[in-house]
Amino acid sequence: MGSAGQNSWFSGGAIMAVSDARSDRVAAVLSGDDRRKGSFPTMSVRTGSHRGRKVWVVQVCKHGKNIRRYLDRRQFLKADARELEARIVDQLEKGIGQCINRGGGGFSEAPVTFRMFSKQFLALQDASRPDFRNKRRDLERHLAPFFDATPLKAINRLHIDKLKAHLRVKPAGRWKQQTLRPKSINNILGTLKTMLNVAFEYELIDRVPVIRMEKVPKRDPEFLTEEQACDLVAATPPEFRVLVAVAVFAGLRRGELLELRWKDIYLDAVMPYIRVRRAIDIDKGAYIIKETKGNACRSVPCFPDLLPLLHEHRPACFDLDDLVFTEQPARTASGHLRERVIWETVDAAAQAAGIRRHVHPHLLRHTFASLALQRGAPLAVVQEWLGHANISTTERYAHLSPSTGDQYVRSMKFSVSRDRENSLNMSQKPVLKTSKRGSAVNTAVNKNENAV
Repeated sequence: MGSAGQNSWFSGGAIMAVSDARSDRVAAVLSGDDRRKGSFPTMSVRTGSHRGRKVWVVQVCKHGKNIRRYLDRRQFLKADARELEARIVDQLEKGIGQCINRGGGGFSEAPVTFRMFSKQFLALQDASRPDFRNKRRDLERHLAPFFDATPLKAINRLHIDKLKAHLRVKPAGRWKQQTLRPKSINNILGTLKTMLNVAFEYELIDRVPVIRMEKVPKRDPEFLTEEQACDLVAATPPEFRVLVAVAVFAGLRRGELLELRWKDIYLDAVMPYIRVRRAIDIDKGAYIIKETKGNACRSVPCFPDLLPLLHEHRPACFDLDDLVFTEQPARTASGHLRERVIWETVDAAAQAAGIRRHVHPHLLRHTFASLALQRGAPLAVVQEWLGHANISTTERYAHLSPSTGDQYVRSMKFSVSRDRENSLNMSQKPVLKTSKRGSAVNTAVNKNENAV
């Protein structure tokens, strides 16, 4: 926005702040002191509905111009709408002669670029939501560098197809030898679609271009066998053995492991269990405590193989708020275990156990789900243990569950013996089907056979 950064209402991560130089004048207009004939504008801020959303309707009529703008009530307060109203009034009274930009809500000389709006889009998002970090990563790593100074209104289907072609050959972050998978590309496209939809609601663009997702091949999830899982736990160093065991036999995510506290483990209950309430989100080195993915608590039973390890790991004197997994001395300000320790521990244990494949922490969660279903746990129960909001996510492992039809396959055994088959063959005489055309030939053949 250049000069538009001062004039447009998208600036500084907040809705247009009225400048100090003009604050008194705007206050006078709003208070009714400036009532010169024909100069006092007709203004209103009210609630309403626009394109199916509840909005603040800001309307200003002055000098024959009727300006109306909409702000989403889920993201903006009435005070924000008043600021927008004051800015429009101030610009009209200044008479600066700039054209009204339909998409700006104010006056703007320069078009709104993708990079400009991406910053405002992130500033207006709820940073406590689990998907905020992913949105910011998609914008900072992929979308903003690609579109950069492209005007938001100019983005069309051709730009998006070029983006998809660029992402297909782009290295995949940590593993430089691999490219982005179709599912990762779809996640990036989903962030782009969300941002463009918000821009459309703010009337910054006239339409949202069509975004076609990549076709994702259906693959069975990778997991360790029961023997490999036990070897992995046994090969882990004693100080982190319980950490790996909880990941394998309880299916906790990395962030949930880091934030697990002794008050969340009920070892003395009739049926011991782990209550998963919180998780850790690492944002630029800062450890932030948040709700679990899906914002729902869940309980996971402590299986027999896990109980003795937890009893042995629990110190004689401890506080219920103490973290279960730490490192001495603490390497983080919050006292949490570093995330990289989990990666390094799992990788080293896999090599020590002779597992010739890449083993990462989330693979242990897949292993827990796979082993549970192989042992006959119902799909709905495994969904509850894993904390999946949709059962379709758990159904990826359904092929590992013993089929309910297996017992019927064994019972459907029919008594078809060789003697019975031969008797049926002898009782059946071949029937010679003839047409009118070949009836004379067949008759002659039959006579010759009888004569012989």
